[in-house]
Amino acid sequence: MNPSLSVVIPVYKVENYLERCVKSVLNQDYKDLEVILVDDGSPDHCPQICDELASQDSRITVIHKKNGGLSSARNEGIKVANGENVVFLDSDDQWSQNKLSPIMEQVLTNKAKITYFSSMSLYEDAGYYVRDERVFHGLGAGVFSPLQIYPTLIKCGDLHEHACTKIIKADFLRENNLFFKEGILGEDTEWFFRVLRKDVTISIINICLYIYTEGRIGSIVNSASTRSVRDTLSTIRSSIYYYKQNPSAPTKVYELAHCSYLWSIALGHYNYVGEVDKKDVKKEIIEIGNQLDLTAHPKSKKAGILYKLLGFNVTAYVLSIYIKLHKKNIVNKKIKVNG
Repeated sequence: MNPSLSVVIPVYKVENYLERCVKSVLNQDYKDLEVILVDDGSPDHCPQICDELASQDSRITVIHKKNGGLSSARNEGIKVANGENVVFLDSDDQWSQNKLSPIMEQVLTNKAKITYFSSMSLYEDAGYYVRDERVFHGLGAGVFSPLQIYPTLIKCGDLHEHACTKIIKADFLRENNLFFKEGILGEDTEWFFRVLRKDVTISIINICLYIYTEGRIGSIVNSASTRSVRDTLSTIRSSIYYYKQNPSAPTKVYELAHCSYLWSIALGHYNYVGEVDKKDVKKEIIEIGNQLDLTAHPKSKKAGILYKLLGFNVTAYVLSIYIKLHKKNIVNKKIKVNG
């Protein structure tokens, strides 16, 4: 009999975190699950750790593959998952103890195609922190459509696009070809835009299952680069193109509003772009900005106004300072909690 939940864990260069991650799943109070460890060609001891863990628990399956990136590893997991539902977990992160049962009770009861759950951040030198998500969780119980949830997502300034904070029906992913785009950074945003364009039902449960490990050296999300800026701009271009082809799509106004926020992030990271690429990237940022309402998103409205008044260079500098302060948790502060 197939399990009700498949936990897909991509693995790459996380030998100091992998066992903690896997055991946080296996030790949950909910046992009807399988764990799929996708070794993405990791060059450290992760392949051996995966095999050792699998020898200790029959619920673990290991896939060893050539390195292809996070999206490629997740996609392999989706293809082989036996569970009715799929959830993703990054291998340097972990789950809170005994939080899965009440979440799965809701998943199996309301039959929504996607169920959101909450998360917290773990700073290894400072403890546990959470964001203020009262606006989002104010939607309350029930099952929602994208058009019902999108206004709240934009209002609270967070798309909550992270794949790891959702339990998703496996058939919904496969039947709609909702695999992750390979070869890009920021794949969760591009993927979730496509998810919300579908006829999907969504539920929310305010239980904190996911724990992010913040600030890990070598983490993909802990760095900005020419590639990350270009990939963000590529995602925005894809959305603009989609709605040129589908101008009456009901999600248009919301997705493009969030694109204006992504644009402000790309502009804020402009100073991380290598000198050889700066001219071309600047041209691309300006060209894309001309196609968006830069004041459509509450988190980037001031940036859009500043850009129109003072131009590219001043706005890029101001946003770069803001991003640095944000990373240090000085602005938009998270709240410290007990783990």
